Amino acid sequence: MPLTTVPDKSSGDLFTEAMWDTYLKDNINELIGRAGGGNLLVNGGMEVCQRGAGPFNGGGTAVVGLDCWKGNRTNVAGTSAVAMSQDVTTVDAASTYSMKCVITYTAITSEVYQKLEEVVSLRSKTLTFAIRINQPVASYITPFFRVDGAKTYGTPSASTGSWVTLTQSATLGSSVATIEVGVEFGTSGQTCYLDNAMLVVGATASAYVSRHPQEELARCQRYYEVHGGASGALAYLGYGAAATNCGTPLIFAARKGGTPTITKNGTWAVANCGQPTITGTNPESYTLYATATALGSVVFNANSTDDTIVSEYNP
Repeated sequence: MPLTTVPDKSSGDLFTEAMWDTYLKDNINELIGRAGGGNLLVNGGMEVCQRGAGPFNGGGTAVVGLDCWKGNRTNVAGTSAVAMSQDVTTVDAASTYSMKCVITYTAITSEVYQKLEEVVSLRSKTLTFAIRINQPVASYITPFFRVDGAKTYGTPSASTGSWVTLTQSATLGSSVATIEVGVEFGTSGQTCYLDNAMLVVGATASAYVSRHPQEELARCQRYYEVHGGASGALAYLGYGAAATNCGTPLIFAARKGGTPTITKNGTWAVANCGQPTITGTNPESYTLYATATALGSVVFNANSTDDTIVSEYNP
C-alpha cells in the first residue's frame, strides 16, 4: 500500500482529536515526506541558484531565476515584472536562503511558479501545495495551480511582516498534460519573500522537508548545469595536424530531461588552435573540440571565472 498523508481526526472527542493531531499526525506525515521523497517540487527551499544571486527579471517572457523557478507577468501587454534574487537576510526558520521578489507594475499582476516535468503519474490525484511567504501588504500573495492553462487560486493571508504558510489543493483530471504551481503578486510594487515550498500527493499540506544538498543539486542539474567557471576547471591537451579537430566528450553530472541548449562563454586560453567549439549535444553529454592550426600539441582550457559551458533544459 502506498504512503499517503494522514489527515486530521474527527471523532467528536476533543481530547482524542488533540492527542492524534499533536502526537501522531504531524510526526507520521513528516516520516512520509522523508520516506517518499515527498516534495514534487525541485529546489523548494530556494537553496540552489546556479545562475548567481540575481536579480533575474521576468517580464512578458518567463525567466528562470533560482533553479527551476520562473517569474513573469500575467499579461504580456503590460509592464508588470518580478525581479527574483536569492536572499540571505529575510529567511524562514531553519533556512539558509529565500527568494526575494521585487515587483514593479502598471496595474498588472506578476507571478513566480514551477512547471512539473512528470505529469502522467499524477493524473486523477489530489495535490496540495504549501509555501512560506513574507509580505508587506495584506493579501498581496495568492497561491495558484495552473492545470492545462486553467488557473485556480487558493486563499491569501492578511498577515504582514512575518512568515506565514499559504496552501492550496487541486484534484487533477484523468488526462492532464501540464501542471504549474506558484504564487501571484498583487497589483502594486512591493518586495516579498518566498521560502520552503512543498507540493505533495494528498489533500493535506505537509511541512517542508529538505533533501540532502547533494540530491537537491543533482535534481537541479537535470535542468541547468555549469562546467568550468574557474582557472583550470576544464582543460584539454592533445596532438594533431593542421586543420584537424582535437577534443573530448564531456558527460553531464545529471542526465537532462531532453537535449539541452548549450552555450560556451568567455575567451579561453588556447595554444595551436582556435577557440573550442561544441558539437554532438544530447541529454547525457556533448563533445568539446578545437581545430589545430599546425602540426603539434593542441591545448585549450578555461582560465577565468567567465569561461564556462552552460547547459539548460527546462520543462
